[in-house]
Amino acid sequence: MNQHLARILPNNLEELLKLHKNYLNGVANGQRLIIKFADFSNLDFHDFDFSEAIFISCDFSRTNLENCCFDGASVSGCNFSNAKMKSVSMVKADIRGAILRGADLAMANLEDADLREGKIPKADTNNQISTIENIDRPTDARNANFTGANLGNSKMENIAAFGANFQFSTLNGANLAGALLKNCDFSGANLAGATLKGALIDGAIFYDAILTGTNFGQNLPASDNLTGALLSINKDENINKNNLIQALINHQTWYETNGNSGNVAIFENLDLRGISQYFKERCLTALNAKGCIAAGILFLESQLQGANFENADLRGASFIKADLRGANFRNARLIKANFSHSNLGSLIIGNQNKIADFSNADLRYACFDNAFLHEANFANAKTDDASFNGANVLGKTTSQNAIII
Repeated sequence: MNQHLARILPNNLEELLKLHKNYLNGVANGQRLIIKFADFSNLDFHDFDFSEAIFISCDFSRTNLENCCFDGASVSGCNFSNAKMKSVSMVKADIRGAILRGADLAMANLEDADLREGKIPKADTNNQISTIENIDRPTDARNANFTGANLGNSKMENIAAFGANFQFSTLNGANLAGALLKNCDFSGANLAGATLKGALIDGAIFYDAILTGTNFGQNLPASDNLTGALLSINKDENINKNNLIQALINHQTWYETNGNSGNVAIFENLDLRGISQYFKERCLTALNAKGCIAAGILFLESQLQGANFENADLRGASFIKADLRGANFRNARLIKANFSHSNLGSLIIGNQNKIADFSNADLRYACFDNAFLHEANFANAKTDDASFNGANVLGKTTSQNAIII
């Protein structure tokens, strides 16, 4: 930034944050944190809580902000170039016109954040706002690292992100219209329902990306850059939609009559995305969905005891609070799947003790927070950056080549 900024050190900021915490908690004498034109560059603020704070044109370049919380905060026009921002939370934050060039935002949460252009205020000699630029400045995220980050439903129109890394990031519903995305890497990213209309995507790659309902306008990626990508549902699957819904109804009947009527649904090797809204709070015990495509589907609070998802594509699927005792996920693709608060214990069928099986599954960035994992099998599973905070792993949990923390 080409202006003199006041230097503020961590110990000074901590005193201000005490007042800000009182403000957030509705305590008397609380005061919202509002800082203008301050220099925080090269400092260490990891784990600080800046939620709902206002920073105007401040300099956070090369600052350590790992695990910080900026939820609901305004950092419009701030400079975060080359900052350490791994696992930072900026849910619904105002980031318009900010500089994120070269910043490390791996596994950050920017859901519903606003990264559009912003008008940038300038300081006078007394460090007060003197003028505001008439021209909107695009948010600059060139060469930023968004690996594994959550940018779902974010506003990113016209963002300048040349060469940025979006591998395995969540961008479902994000608006990237007019964005400058030349040479970006979207490998394994979830762009379901995202808009890239008018975006510059020359050299951008979308290997293994989820592109269900993604709107590229007239500027489609080169086929060579779509290797392994999961595209929109084909017409044949849409025609089969009613049959799939009826199969779910028949399965529910089979469950409710203890097998005397109806029948078990067999979705083996089928694409289930066309009926994605029908899987929440369902009784789907013993479901056969081996090899199915169910990326992004919500199985919230469903009964899935003994279900077979072997070799299935379940990237970004949500099994929050589901009963998955004895379920089979062998060799399944479960990148960014959410199993928080789910029951993945064993299932006793007659004299058999059937365990939940994740052997050889791809569980990178998956969430098992507060899940019950008694005896679950994670042999040879990929668990890089997966989260097991608060998970119950009592009993024998097979975890060869997997790390459970």
